[in-house]
Amino acid sequence: MDFQQFIDGFLATACVVSVNRQSGGNCEDIRIVAGNKMFIQMAEHPPFITDPTVHPDKFIPDSPYYKYLPRTPDFEDICFRTAVQKKSVHTYIHLNVCDMWFNMFFIPIDYEDSDTCYCVYSTEPCDVNDIDSASTSSLTTSNDVLKTCIKLRGTNDFKATINEVIGDIRDAMRAADEAMYKDKEEYYAKYPERKYR
Repeated sequence: MDFQQFIDGFLATACVVSVNRQSGGNCEDIRIVAGNKMFIQMAEHPPFITDPTVHPDKFIPDSPYYKYLPRTPDFEDICFRTAVQKKSVHTYIHLNVCDMWFNMFFIPIDYEDSDTCYCVYSTEPCDVNDIDSASTSSLTTSNDVLKTCIKLRGTNDFKATINEVIGDIRDAMRAADEAMYKDKEEYYAKYPERKYR
């Protein structure tokens, strides 16, 4: 398979990742096989390197992933699940060093070469407020959990933040309860004590 031609068809920052099925997710066996122009630009000028004396390597296809991306067990696990177990994954990551959020997509490729499996890794910077753009309730729930984690992680006043999170949970539960009724009047007739909370 011509991975370079394949990945060049992606408009977003993307690369093809290979994982050895026997590796159990060992990072020595997770490699970036090919990257599109946007990925190569990011790999050679990474936003997460803040030390001006550090010069990243020129991109070389089929190199260990950690030469161009931060080395993390989560990334390795997701690549293994996607390439070997053929499960698509979407997640977010916050890089503290550059205070940026990234939208990350991992998509399995239906191609194997002996014990080597492949997936596409695609990423794009995102604003934490973009998390609100979810349209389905399961995505909304995931986003609410993520926003709660963000609030708790960035707080200097834990007690006040917990009270805010509790208020958010109450609002979400009230909205879910209200949605079960055709109109709010029917809901408040059944639960009058909840009307003025």
